[in-house]
Amino acid sequence: MREIEQLKEPAILGQIRQASEQIGFDMASEQRTGSLLRTLVATKSSGNFLEIGTGTGLGTAWMLSGMDQRSRLTTIEQNNTFACIAQQYLGADQRVTFRIEDAGKWLEKAPNAQFDLIFADAWPGKYSHLETALGLLKIGGIYREHPTFDKIVNCRADHSGKHSAEPTWH
Repeated sequence: MREIEQLKEPAILGQIRQASEQIGFDMASEQRTGSLLRTLVATKSSGNFLEIGTGTGLGTAWMLSGMDQRSRLTTIEQNNTFACIAQQYLGADQRVTFRIEDAGKWLEKAPNAQFDLIFADAWPGKYSHLETALGLLKIGGIYREHPTFDKIVNCRADHSGKHSAEPTWH
């Protein structure tokens, strides 16, 4: 498709793809997903972002390419081999913190964290621990999962300050 050919990818993506292929990693985010992630994080100046399922860092690279210098990204990956590739190519960026652990356990112990965007690309946060993950969204925060069925979650607070998150299917 023509629009995909015109996407300006993060410069490091080719190297991450090559390393991913060498270990047989084939669960990477598509270009359109990456471009969307870059756009979404760019809308949140000084944002705090969470990626559940780093993989080898392809989605991470897209997110970093859209973030300003005051933004921060926490990315969680359970597989050490995958996470090591992401850290090798992206670890020098001070805006990102890599967590190599079970994302479900991390979500359970992070009740005070608040994120402007959560990108769920692993079982925890999509199928298990979904309510826990949604509880970490700031009001006005964005939840996006991959692969997606165009589920967008709007996080809001009622008059008492109680948060709620409602998925909308598109």
